Order: sequence, then structure tokens, then C-alpha cells
Amino acid sequence: MKTYLIAHIEVTNPDLMAKYREQVPAIVEKYNGKYLVRGGESKIIEGDYFKHRIVILEFPDRKSADDFYTSED
Repeated sequence: MKTYLIAHIEVTNPDLMAKYREQVPAIVEKYNGKYLVRGGESKIIEGDYFKHRIVILEFPDRKSADDFYTSED
């Protein structure tokens, strides 16, 4: 069963985030994941201001998602 990893990311160090963004796609792919949503501009329709970026990853199963999350890569 497909599993989704949803992350709310606050970027406090843009330089470090740039390095992270270069490396992570290969690691996501290594665990058979794919990006469904990845940052970008957002619009708040209702509720409070949300300054974080949102990333949603899809994995083929829970084990793949867990292996990705706990990997030392």
C-alpha cells in the first residue's frame, strides 16, 4: 500500500538548504519514492500565516518510507 511522507520545512539557512536540495532527490529515488509536492509558492486560503515549505513524498509501501526516513544517506 502506498505511503506518504508529509514534511513542513522551515528554511533558516538557505545555503545549507541549497546543498540539501542537491542531494535529497537521489536518496528519495534510491528508496523508490517520488515527489508529489515540493515547495513553491503557496496561498493561504483560510487560517493563520504558514511560513514553512511543504513537501509530500510518495513511497510504494511503509517499509520504503521508513527506510528512507531512517537512512544515514
